[in-house]
Amino acid sequence: NAKAYEYFLRGRGYAITRISQEHDRAITLFKRAVELDPGFVRAWIELADVSASQALFHGGGDEARKIAEEAANQAMSLAPERAGSYLARGLSHLAKLEYSEAERDFLKAIEINTGHHGAYHNAGRTAHLQGRLNQACIYFAKAT
Repeated sequence: NAKAYEYFLRGRGYAITRISQEHDRAITLFKRAVELDPGFVRAWIELADVSASQALFHGGGDEARKIAEEAANQAMSLAPERAGSYLARGLSHLAKLEYSEAERDFLKAIEINTGHHGAYHNAGRTAHLQGRLNQACIYFAKAT
């Protein structure tokens, strides 16, 4: 769907800024994309990512966690073989401070795509939040 893809691209533009207000715009645009094309896996993954980020870093609270979880579940149901789906679910777990579940999903994403820098980065973030600094350094080094 060309219109859904347009919303997706505009959402990506806002999502990469890592600014809270821009994330709100990205969430709105990703939601429009998946409304127009419910099978648009990349839009579901991005919606989970930006919503989890809102919950973790910008005070998005329960609403952002709920959006992240729903988007991750949609991505998993549509494409359980994709690393990005596991990344999305891992981010959803991370937003809920479910560290072991998050790390499990990030490692599964890495198993599927050994070069997935986002999965390594978030595995590093998860290890760091648990105080496992040596493991975090290993993951962060692989992310770079």
